[in-house]
Amino acid sequence: MTQSRPTMTLSHQKMKSSLCRRKENSDLEMDAVLTEIKTRAVEASRILLESACRSYAKNSPSLSTFSARFSNFRDKVLLDKSTRGLSKESADCITALVMCGIDVDPAQVVKELKNFVHILSKPFHALPFSLDAGAYIGGETVTTATLAMCLLRLQDQGHCSLDVTVVDSLGASKCLLSGGKVACITKATVSPSVPPFLPP
Repeated sequence: MTQSRPTMTLSHQKMKSSLCRRKENSDLEMDAVLTEIKTRAVEASRILLESACRSYAKNSPSLSTFSARFSNFRDKVLLDKSTRGLSKESADCITALVMCGIDVDPAQVVKELKNFVHILSKPFHALPFSLDAGAYIGGETVTTATLAMCLLRLQDQGHCSLDVTVVDSLGASKCLLSGGKVACITKATVSPSVPPFLPP
């Protein structure tokens, strides 16, 4: 006697449909970013991390939300399992960022990581000034440094192929994140007429 397969409940169907729509919307948003960065400067803080975390968790279907994917990435990659501080590789990223003028304490970054998805849900400052076309992250120092560290680790693991420019809260380009490496941007390469970030 064959057993009939269990019927998917309406709530499960709605949940699956909602997850599919979220993935499609995120894919469309990332496609839009990839198109826009060819012609203008784009502030892409949340979508870059969300897309990279989806790549990171592509073989883990149980990690079905951005929050779950990031939490897994944070606990397994960014933090040291024994001390719950930054892992050596993550601390090295912060050291490299500090050398480029992003002055942040690693302890501040660890604290920021606890609710980082919620922090990224808040509105970010716009990029009201003229910059070369490309993907940018920037704003408040601790948030910017934390995001830059995340993207560096994800780049190093092959989950983020875009080069990303880090801009500080005063509008100065500080460094380029590429292939998991940090390249400092000298003052000579920054436009002298760049005004500071302005509230949206």
